[in-house]
Amino acid sequence: MKNFKRAILAALLAFILIAQTMSVLARAPNQYPQGYWDLQAAWRARDTQNGNETIRLGEAHITMFLGNADPAQAAVEWRRTSDVSLSVLKGVIPYLLDEYLLRKDRENILRILDIGWHIEEQWHIMRNDSGWPFVRAAYESRKIFYDVPVDVYAEIPGGGGDTVNYNARNEHAYGVKFGEIIANPTRTEVRDTPMYDQSSATILFASFERETFESYDWRIQREIERGNGRPILFAWNLSNEGDSLDLVLRSRDKIESEAKYMASLGVPVFLRFGAEMNGWTKQPDPQKFIEAFRFVSDIVRRNAPNVAMVWSISSVGTIGVPYSTFYPGDRYVDWVGISLYTNKYHVGRSDQSPAGQAMFMTGMYSNPVNLIGRLVSEYGDRKPVMVSEGGVENRSNSLGRDETEFALEQMRLMYEFMPIVYPQLKLMIWFNNVPPAVERSNYALFNHPAAMARYVELTASDYFIKAGQEVSEVTYKKLGAETAAVPVSKVKLTTYAPFLMYDNVNVRYYLNDERLGSLSDYTQTFDLSSRANGTYTLKVEVRSGSTVLESLSYSLVKSASTVAIRSGSPATSTTPTTPATPVTPPTSGNNAALGNVLHTDVTATINGQVIPSFNISGNTMIIVEHLRSYGFDVAWDRNTRTLRVSSFDAGKPVTPEPVEAVDLPVGAVRFPYVATDIKTFVNGVEVEGFNIRGQTIINFNNLRAYGDVSWNSAARTISLVTK
Repeated sequence: MKNFKRAILAALLAFILIAQTMSVLARAPNQYPQGYWDLQAAWRARDTQNGNETIRLGEAHITMFLGNADPAQAAVEWRRTSDVSLSVLKGVIPYLLDEYLLRKDRENILRILDIGWHIEEQWHIMRNDSGWPFVRAAYESRKIFYDVPVDVYAEIPGGGGDTVNYNARNEHAYGVKFGEIIANPTRTEVRDTPMYDQSSATILFASFERETFESYDWRIQREIERGNGRPILFAWNLSNEGDSLDLVLRSRDKIESEAKYMASLGVPVFLRFGAEMNGWTKQPDPQKFIEAFRFVSDIVRRNAPNVAMVWSISSVGTIGVPYSTFYPGDRYVDWVGISLYTNKYHVGRSDQSPAGQAMFMTGMYSNPVNLIGRLVSEYGDRKPVMVSEGGVENRSNSLGRDETEFALEQMRLMYEFMPIVYPQLKLMIWFNNVPPAVERSNYALFNHPAAMARYVELTASDYFIKAGQEVSEVTYKKLGAETAAVPVSKVKLTTYAPFLMYDNVNVRYYLNDERLGSLSDYTQTFDLSSRANGTYTLKVEVRSGSTVLESLSYSLVKSASTVAIRSGSPATSTTPTTPATPVTPPTSGNNAALGNVLHTDVTATINGQVIPSFNISGNTMIIVEHLRSYGFDVAWDRNTRTLRVSSFDAGKPVTPEPVEAVDLPVGAVRFPYVATDIKTFVNGVEVEGFNIRGQTIINFNNLRAYGDVSWNSAARTISLVTK
């Protein structure tokens, strides 16, 4: 009976959603809703200095044209029928968004960004307008910026935290190696820096067309003489960019000679070939670049087993040129890297609009953690990551402005938070060099005392590997369902909460509502030795001044020697004098373990393209977020915690998700799946979902709403062919 009632309720909800959408889409194309012209007259006559009026009339437009319909589905239908709604809302949304941006109203900013994204995308498709990549870049940056992740990390001695290791060439187990450009020995101002003897890596640049690395042997040997087996990153740049690829393919003897020289050095070497190709002025043909990279990789690997191949992009490449089109393939790449420069001004311009700042992630939208995020999400599941060169603008040479305040904040994001958030990040190189005369920004440390002091402070962290060390002294664990166990005398917590749009952001930690310490910094250390053993509620508040922006609660269990922390508040906080019992996984509710995901030999495909799949109780399951890569519109609403798969568009490019290689027998346990409070809708109907490793999975058969799902028992494939 319960299942019957649930089915009736689900059908009723689906009917309501479909009815709401159809009421919006029922008008004939180019037919304006009743009352539109009066609303439009009021909009044009509004006082543009009155933000409340702009919001009232702008929201009235959205209610009139969209109502409660799903914006993704509505926008696709409007594009297919050339409906006036796209043009009307496209004209209104920017003004509405600007007002919410002025108010720093994150909830409404994210809502309008979601609506605007779909409107802009379908409008540009309808008009065959080439400007969509630029608009999309601005929308993506704003969504990342305002959809603020708030996570708390505990410092763990040794390798007990969140670590990844892919056994790539020259990969260490955990921690971050760091260093700077190889200094000319005659430039003592570069060489004699406080971190020179502590750094654990270095870089040397050379032009493929004009130089050899062996010609710099006098510098290289000096670095090797420093001892401790510091790895050297050789940056083999193409001075003529894409025009040099044919020359590379004709240079087998030169490449072999250089590879043999690198093999003779007796230290780990990274070879970064053809970096920043996604931002070259002389754009390369992607296939020609891939051919050249593979050519170099094959020769180097045959001749130099100590050399790891690095494929490295620019963080701000040519908009509309996806860097993934230049990826040579996992077989030819050992590490992925990025040139990561954080600037207050794009190309030295101070008059850039907010949309322009968002597009290039400069100004208020600057955050190196966001700049590297996409690269890590795309390749960090199988490759270690490095910042192959980077820095933060501490002076604008083009504008003659000192940017110390900007630099110190961004350096902390880059060298404190970025390695904690992304354990895949294992090497960072700072461009500490005399800037060329044409350079718009200064990134050097040796000529900026405040930036130098901040760099020394940040790299002194125990998470950075010093010269002579193999791994870091500590790692970090993100507080969550898994228990983080830390020494009772040193509970060091770091909260990543980049509310960069607010002033005076501070973090407070509480134990059973009693504030811990008097500091308000993101990172704080507490000694809980004197506390009674027992179970407590750890609360973390992120504030702007006295306004609470976010509050998180955790269960903290203190024993004689350790503190164990995990997500969720205990039902009752106690302070017994006897040691507390170990924390056990919940058996119900959100994040409750329900069972195990099994390894499967079933291949799932959508229109012939393989999508990663999993086995739960004999059912083939897929990750909802992956559907975006196969032509589906997938929308996430953070406020209502809903995922909606709303439509399929055959015109969208398909970029299949990589299938993880698993060396397990069929039916072996891979990892648990847990309950989730996220509601998932497919074509307007709520479906059952679970959580695996922070992502939502559903049954593949739920995609029948979009076409024919068939099972081939002989080939062991389940396939969707969309209508």
